[in-house]
Amino acid sequence: MTLTEAVHNNARWCDLVCRANANPGEFTSLAWTAKSRTPLYYPDAVTLDPAATAADVLPGIDVSSGCSIKDSFATLDLEGFEVLFTATWITCRPSPGPSAWTVVRDPEALRTANFGLEVFPVDDSVFVLGDLDGDHWRGGAIVNLSGEVAGLSNLFTTGDLGEAWSGVTAAIATRFPERPIVGYEHGDDLTAAWAAGFKPLGDLRVWLKP
Repeated sequence: MTLTEAVHNNARWCDLVCRANANPGEFTSLAWTAKSRTPLYYPDAVTLDPAATAADVLPGIDVSSGCSIKDSFATLDLEGFEVLFTATWITCRPSPGPSAWTVVRDPEALRTANFGLEVFPVDDSVFVLGDLDGDHWRGGAIVNLSGEVAGLSNLFTTGDLGEAWSGVTAAIATRFPERPIVGYEHGDDLTAAWAAGFKPLGDLRVWLKP
């Protein structure tokens, strides 16, 4: 498992979200960029190589106030931007096991989930996992497949965070036993990921134009 695989997986997810919302991005060897402003909480650019510079990213995006850039290798120097947060790329190859988390495909159910997306990507590489009590979401997470990995993002829970991380990783491992899980986290979610068996791959920064 390499850092580059995790980075490309995340950029792929960002691109799927933007395409679903009528704003397709563009991939180069150095960065993924979106010409128009992306949905809330999604970056306008993601670097794909530590050699990427501001000159490889900024010309392809809207750099007005609110612009955000995922500096995947924490190597960019972006004048006029502020660091919104730092985080850690993580990976894990958990063992399959029993879990209350199941794949949710029903469009009506997906609309009630707390993912913050007006239009959800419909793609064979994307799976939504839910911990449901009838129609009530106790927790949810998004899994996107690319290359040989399974990307985990957007995890939320109304219950114990540690149990949620353990449950969702067991569910992914049961469904995709040959795929390492990758993603990035910070704060309490990163602490819960460590407890669930994840290991670090590298650091990243998210920059914001004030």
